[in-house]
Amino acid sequence: MSNLFQVPVIIEKIESMADRGWGLKLHTRELTPPEAGLLSSLKGKEVWAVMAEREILPEDIQVTKERVERGEKTPSQRLRAVLFVLWEQTEKTSDFDTFYRQKVEQFIDKIKEKLD
Repeated sequence: MSNLFQVPVIIEKIESMADRGWGLKLHTRELTPPEAGLLSSLKGKEVWAVMAEREILPEDIQVTKERVERGEKTPSQRLRAVLFVLWEQTEKTSDFDTFYRQKVEQFIDKIKEKLD
């Protein structure tokens, strides 16, 4: 089994195709260079997709402990993913990048207030 690649996306467009299939246009958040490289390597290949309104957790699928450990997100990736869900669930008055930067700055300011 190959490595799993998971990234939050926004479905921007859905269209029916002449062959009775469906076309999807997806928009990702900013990707790290390794994520972008992996995504680029999948272009033109048939892949399996799973869609959910939340992150797919290890307990949602049957994978070995070793695979879970290799795919564990860094704390900053987890924070970004949680903020993305918050952005999706609130009124979107700005794009996600702006929202993310504002929330991180607010967090930084709160921590600075606690410094001597």
